[in-house]
Amino acid sequence: MQTNSESMHDHAGAVPLPVRAVRDAVVDCFTSTHYARFGASREELGLDTRTSAVRKSVEGIVRLAFLHVGGNYDTPTVGSIIGVVNLLAERSLEWGVDDDVVFDHHCAMLREIGLLLTRSA
Repeated sequence: MQTNSESMHDHAGAVPLPVRAVRDAVVDCFTSTHYARFGASREELGLDTRTSAVRKSVEGIVRLAFLHVGGNYDTPTVGSIIGVVNLLAERSLEWGVDDDVVFDHHCAMLREIGLLLTRSA
């Protein structure tokens, strides 16, 4: 019997687009939430502050979050995405993001994961 995360992989082992789309939505959400913080940090260091550059920095943070939860950014599973969403929510709270913002974004990401599971069932 396959688990939900196993059933979302095709027989060649490639990660289907919906899983990658949710992972990318996590990156986009974290980028929009922390853009000012990371943009300012990059500016202080004399680095590129364009949206694409800040998003690349955030992607690196999300890659590390996947490693921290025992997952892999390039081959995400539903379980690893849930772990990453939870970890990034905790970090956001530690960095002083308003509780309501973190709660709203956390719920939105979990809703996306739920829709992914519904579509793949």
